[in-house]
Amino acid sequence: MWLGGDDFDHLIMEQVIKHVATVHEVDGRKNARFMAKLKQEAEKAKKTLSSLNRAEIVIPPLLQDSDGNLIEIEMELGREQFEGMISARVATSIELVKESMRKAQVITEQIDHVLLVGDPPAFRWYGARWSRSSANRKS
Repeated sequence: MWLGGDDFDHLIMEQVIKHVATVHEVDGRKNARFMAKLKQEAEKAKKTLSSLNRAEIVIPPLLQDSDGNLIEIEMELGREQFEGMISARVATSIELVKESMRKAQVITEQIDHVLLVGDPPAFRWYGARWSRSSANRKS
């Protein structure tokens, strides 16, 4: 399993797409310009949530409702909501690391350094999950 920032971006995108479908009865997936802007906004929100408690997702009018009216999307995403969205994937990745360690017959205390690649502010959150997980069950 590979877990990267794009996975988190796509989870945010799915949340916005569901919101648009529920509130405006429009499938945003059918509009390439909307999806491109949504991808940018999702990545921006993810980065914002690594240091702040809330992120605003704003997409200019690129979609139309059934009456032809343009729809501007404004949605707020909280850090707790975001962490809830990604927690299952993070937990799965931690379990995969632990399984690899078991197979290699390595315990946590034998690891001196861990290299994480990506968005440094997110490492604190991931590291905290790993620390809690390791404290609860030594490998």
